[in-house]
Amino acid sequence: MSWLTQNIEKECCLTCQHFKVGRRLKVMGRNLFIEYDSVLGACKLFNNFPKGIECRPMTGSFCRYKKWVELP
Repeated sequence: MSWLTQNIEKECCLTCQHFKVGRRLKVMGRNLFIEYDSVLGACKLFNNFPKGIECRPMTGSFCRYKKWVELP
């Protein structure tokens, strides 16, 4: 099962380059969505630590939020 979100400008784990989760861009009409496979993913920078997709980037020294390269 997959889900859609239109929050492509929001700084959260789902839009981060270092986050591992099945995701792809989807265009419906004039709107751009992110289609994702699971509500949980893993942070590649912190030993694949499981996190929710809506988590905000942390202020710790290990978090290096970088916008996902597939996003415009």
